[in-house]
Amino acid sequence: GQYWIHTFVSGRDLCVSSFTAGGASLGREPLTVGISGQTAPMELTLRDDCAKLALSLQENLMGIVAGEEKFYTVFVVPDFDFTWDIPPVTLRPSSGGAFKLDGLTPGNYHVYTLAGNADLEYHNPAALAALPDQGQAVTLSPGATTNLVLEAPAQ
Repeated sequence: GQYWIHTFVSGRDLCVSSFTAGGASLGREPLTVGISGQTAPMELTLRDDCAKLALSLQENLMGIVAGEEKFYTVFVVPDFDFTWDIPPVTLRPSSGGAFKLDGLTPGNYHVYTLAGNADLEYHNPAALAALPDQGQAVTLSPGATTNLVLEAPAQ
């Protein structure tokens, strides 16, 4: 059958550069497993110049309205083939409205900020294109920390 592969690299010093099977990117195509359990040769390439992304809420998102604290779910989605999942981040004013992600592969990303609890089919380009807000573009440089102030989500 065919299977989508997800990678997880333990530790903060390494990140995935690429994962291929028979030269095909497993971030773009599922792994095919033959009836005998055979697959094309797989190659996982890691890198040690990972990036960090420091997220923070805009000042106008930090308030409490009518006694209720608003919160936001943030998705960081690579603009390139990827096999790892970056867990969504929940930001609340009461917890400082900030969070730092590390161990990210350098490159271009889009960051989607959604109000409240939210799910996002971030592996589905059609689902991303259908969003009212196309996210904030950000480029993460090798070995560097990039700061991003999150914009209010589209209504």
